[in-house]
Amino acid sequence: MVRELTQRCREAYVTEEQRQRIIALVRLQTGVDCPTLDVKDIVDALGSVRVFYWCRKEDVGEREHLKYLTLTEEEAESIGVRRAVRRPNRDMNQ
Repeated sequence: MVRELTQRCREAYVTEEQRQRIIALVRLQTGVDCPTLDVKDIVDALGSVRVFYWCRKEDVGEREHLKYLTLTEEEAESIGVRRAVRRPNRDMNQ
């Protein structure tokens, strides 16, 4: 329990505007309205952006646990994640 609370305290810094956009994306993709959503982390790796978040029991009707959304390029940009264009590796001998 202490470990869970300690991990929960470390949250990603997002502006209120970004948080509201993430709440709207959660509602759109999952159908769950979660006004108390807390963003744990935003990870841009392996070609996709994932937003890890918590919703309180009062909002979702089940015990709290960490969930995530995988975002499209447009959704990632809408919350302020700028993705670099990745170019394929080129063989310098060709």
